Amino acid sequence: MSGWGWGFLLQSLKNMLRAFQRDKKGATAVEFAILAPVFFTLFFSIFEAGYLFSKVAMLDYAVSKVAKQIYIGAANRGVVTYEDIEKLLCDNVVIGGKNCTKDLHIELVIVEDLTDFPDKNVVCQDSQGENINPIISFNGGVGVNVMFMRVCLMTNILVPGLGLGLQLPKTDANRYAIVATTAFVNEPF
Repeated sequence: MSGWGWGFLLQSLKNMLRAFQRDKKGATAVEFAILAPVFFTLFFSIFEAGYLFSKVAMLDYAVSKVAKQIYIGAANRGVVTYEDIEKLLCDNVVIGGKNCTKDLHIELVIVEDLTDFPDKNVVCQDSQGENINPIISFNGGVGVNVMFMRVCLMTNILVPGLGLGLQLPKTDANRYAIVATTAFVNEPF
């Protein structure tokens, strides 16, 4: 039993620790385990930001294109209806989703003076059954009316919980509102 004393156990433990310290197997796996979550979070956050920015840019473009149809009088003469405007908006928002017309809400009002602008509460409609302030106003106005148009598109976040989506206002169904607004003067027609 003299060979199995404390000295032998300590020496064996030291030898095992040295061998473990010199062994480089698995070093890459440990480094990957530490850095991969940070890298993937950053990558998916950048992808999500680009995706949302693309949606916002497409919605802004679509709203300006639709506003042109309204201020030249096509909406007032019955040439362009609310449904036509919905379709035109959804056609221009390429990544709007399969329920774009159900997720889209258009508010169009005449502004008589500066106090007539709608309040900051955005009118949105969710295709997943939740209506948020469903009362709408769609009035194309007549010539030389100052018009205010606000469009709300409900959307999903691709990778929820990464932090980017946490900064956006969301509904109870975990959907997010993208809003585009414009003001214009109808042409005299």
